[in-house]
Parts: sequence; C-alpha cells; structure tokens
Amino acid sequence: MAKLYTTKTPITAADLLNDRVLPFFEEHGMGVIRMLTDRGTEYCGKPSRKPTTTSSTWP
Repeated sequence: MAKLYTTKTPITAADLLNDRVLPFFEEHGMGVIRMLTDRGTEYCGKPSRKPTTTSSTWP
C-alpha cells in the first residue's frame, strides 16, 4: 500500500506523521519527543518561497 501526496501542506505533513511515522516508532517501543524540520511550508503553514528541488555538493 502507498499514499501519493500531490501537495506540500500542513494537512499532508500531519497525515504522514500520524499515519506512518509515529506508528513506526511505537511498534519499535520508542516515542517521539522532538522533531527537527527544515521549516518547510508543510510544517509552518506559510506559502513556499523556496524551490521544491534541492541539490547537494560534494566537498
């Protein structure tokens, strides 16, 4: 089974967190106390001002 999210919104972020992430940690006997994000729009609810693609550099 898979879910396809077509938008980056706070609702889809919350759905992913509640549907996949938290149950995964609970199954392994762990809890989530804090979460580090990139302050993306899906977490803060503000319109995106940054590109949706990223690139990495190798030193």
